[in-house]
Amino acid sequence: MAIYNATKKMHYYGIKFSVLVSDNGFPIDYVVTPASVYDGDVALELLENSPIPIIYGDKGYVDRETKAELALCGIKLISQLRKNMIDYSWFDNYRISRLRKPIETVFSNLERFGIECLRCRNLRALKFRTEAILLTYSLMLESSHNKLGVSLKYSLDYA
Repeated sequence: MAIYNATKKMHYYGIKFSVLVSDNGFPIDYVVTPASVYDGDVALELLENSPIPIIYGDKGYVDRETKAELALCGIKLISQLRKNMIDYSWFDNYRISRLRKPIETVFSNLERFGIECLRCRNLRALKFRTEAILLTYSLMLESSHNKLGVSLKYSLDYA
């Protein structure tokens, strides 16, 4: 079954990659699931043992039950609302999008490393390539932090 991605306006088959990112840009944990799995279920698996008490999620994490279950674990999940939802506020969504900007920057950088096009034939190769990209990105980001201070720019070419 093909899944439709509204933001990219395309259908695709495959997997979904969900990542927990620290406030200074380091990937902390990740989950790989079939693309058809509901984001709320992924959030529970990814975040229930999170060391970060406040998480900024995207519009896929708007489920009240998911937020309530995470609250029992001591985690506050803040996400943007969709325009057709009751409590929708353009200003609140704008503020949350500004807070999510560093997270989106991390995802953009991981896309440059090829995280969206791994072309693996088995799960072991998928895990190896995913973790190799995350490790490479983290090492480059750490090197950049040591030389430039806290920045989400992983390459010294940006300086």
